Amino acid sequence: MELFSPEILEAIRQNVARATGASEHLDHRGFRLLQWESLYSAEKPIELSLEHEARLKPASSESLSFLLAALLASVGERIDRVLVPDFNRFGALKLERVLRSPGAQSNDHYFDLPNSLEFISKGYTFRQRVRGSSFMTWSEGDEGLSALNLELPAVDLHSNGVTARLEFNWLDKVARTLKDATISSTSQSPVHFASELAGMDLQNLEPVLENATVRQKFLGRDEKGEAMFALNVDFVHTLSLRDGIEADFVDVDASSMHFVDQNEFEILADLSGQLMERYGLVFNFATKASRAIQEFK
Repeated sequence: MELFSPEILEAIRQNVARATGASEHLDHRGFRLLQWESLYSAEKPIELSLEHEARLKPASSESLSFLLAALLASVGERIDRVLVPDFNRFGALKLERVLRSPGAQSNDHYFDLPNSLEFISKGYTFRQRVRGSSFMTWSEGDEGLSALNLELPAVDLHSNGVTARLEFNWLDKVARTLKDATISSTSQSPVHFASELAGMDLQNLEPVLENATVRQKFLGRDEKGEAMFALNVDFVHTLSLRDGIEADFVDVDASSMHFVDQNEFEILADLSGQLMERYGLVFNFATKASRAIQEFK
C-alpha cells in the first residue's frame, strides 16, 4: 500500500462501501468520495471523503506575522519568487487571495459525551454547522436540516506535517442522527460507523465547544487559471459551552486541488516543508476541537 493511502483508511472505506452500497466519485478538490442515499435529504447524499492536507500552526506570533505579510506580498506573483523562492515543483503558479466578507464565515458546535472529552481526545470530531456561508460545500439544508460532519482520527504520514483522514458529511437533524449512534445499530448512518470504530455508544453526545472561524484562503493557479493547491490560514475563536472559557488560536493547512497520487503527495509534502522552514511553522496534528481544548489549559 502506498504511503499516501494508509491501509487502515482503505479498510474503513471498503467496509463502509460494502455496508451501504456506496458509489465512488471524485470531487472538484480531488478528494475520493463514497456516496450513498440519505433517508432524510433529497438535496445531497451522505458522503465519506478521503482527504490529504498538511496540518500546521505558527510557532509564534512573529512567525504568523511573517507568513501573513509574505502571503499578501505574493498575491498576483509567482509563488517561486516571493512566497517560497526557488520552489519550482508547481511550475509558474501565481498566488490568488480568495476574498470573503468580513467576520466569521462559520460557527460550529463540537460534541462529546456528558462530563467527558473522551471522544474528542481520541481524535474524532462530531460537528454541527450552526451558521455557514453560501460558498461552503456543506451548509444548512431544507426543512431545518443541519450540515453535519464526523471526522475520524487522522493518520500522520510522517512527511512535513501531511496527514490523511476520512470524514463524513451529511444533512440531518442532530437528535434524529444520534438515535443511530450505537455499536449495535444496523443503520447506514455515519454515527453508527463511528460508534463501531471508537468502541463506544454515542447517543448521548452533546455540544461542548463552539468555534467561530475567519479563514484567509489562498490558491495557487497555473497559467490556464486552474487551481493547483489551496492554503488556508484559520483564525479561530473558541468558547467552552460547559464553563464559558474562551480562547483564540490560528491553524494553517495546505492541500492539493487534484487527486492525490504519489507525485501529488510528494509535491504537497515539499511545499509544506518549504513553508515550515521559511516561516517557522510546526506540525499540528490536532483537530479543531482538540486544539481548542489544548488552548483552554
